[in-house]
Amino acid sequence: MNTLSAHFTRAIARRLAAERRAAAPPSLSAALAAHPAAAARLRFADALLQEGSPGILVGDFAKILRTSGIETGQKRLFAWMRENGFLLATHTAVHNIPSQRAIELGLFAVQQRAIRKPDGTRLLVHTPRVTAKGQMYFLARLQKEAQAPAGSGRPDPKDHKENQEHHGKDNEQ
Repeated sequence: MNTLSAHFTRAIARRLAAERRAAAPPSLSAALAAHPAAAARLRFADALLQEGSPGILVGDFAKILRTSGIETGQKRLFAWMRENGFLLATHTAVHNIPSQRAIELGLFAVQQRAIRKPDGTRLLVHTPRVTAKGQMYFLARLQKEAQAPAGSGRPDPKDHKENQEHHGKDNEQ
């Protein structure tokens, strides 16, 4: 009878172990193996969020936005950031430098480097870089703006020019 109860106990133990394995959530590595696209995104996010990374150039971020369905380029993204107060819009040495608010929010980092001009003088160049936090913030904000109804927000400058031309012709008659 001991062999029968031992055999019965092992069978129950195997059955319980199989039920636990079936009920347990899959491990992260098993889930990533089943979904290679998710694995690539996870590696990208890991690289993005690594400490010590100063961020990416605004032009490179514009390319990422294009792959996310936001139709913009480097020049339009710089203009949008200036219009919304994230970058300074002066035409001096501090043109396109992040505002104090944007730096305090952690959206930008500034890379500084000295270059030597052909005449021998040195020039300090500031390059704004979008941090990982800034990338997530701007992506969410631009996607939200893209989903907003067409009539909301700022008027299109093209419409303003067309209205001026139309009114100008009316005034001449």
